[in-house]
Amino acid sequence: MKIIVAKSAGFCYGVSRAVAICTEAAKTHASCVTLGPIIHNENVIRDLEQHGIHSVLDISEIKDGDTVIIRSHGAGREVHEALSALNVEIIDATCPDVRKIHEIVRSESTEKRLIVIIGHRMHPEIEAI
Repeated sequence: MKIIVAKSAGFCYGVSRAVAICTEAAKTHASCVTLGPIIHNENVIRDLEQHGIHSVLDISEIKDGDTVIIRSHGAGREVHEALSALNVEIIDATCPDVRKIHEIVRSESTEKRLIVIIGHRMHPEIEAI
């Protein structure tokens, strides 16, 4: 049997970028946490934990002095504001394509246009938008 791996197999650019940001942060920051899992992949999450990067589910779990990495899905304005009020360093690993969607929605909302988002309501990327 011949197995052919598709050229598009593997992580997308945004996910690869987010994982690389975490790996680099672990080298230079003493206490790194991600606000939610950085991506949807348990093997990657376990590997990052071995590098000292832990995932927290709520801002209340973040300690003074932590380095908080915003996951590839992004985070809403309220989350950014809440993190800015803490004594933490923030590293934004939001996928550039996702960030572009945030900017489009913000701009179109300012113009009073109706925004329709299709997706799972509780998915982190949809919540962030």
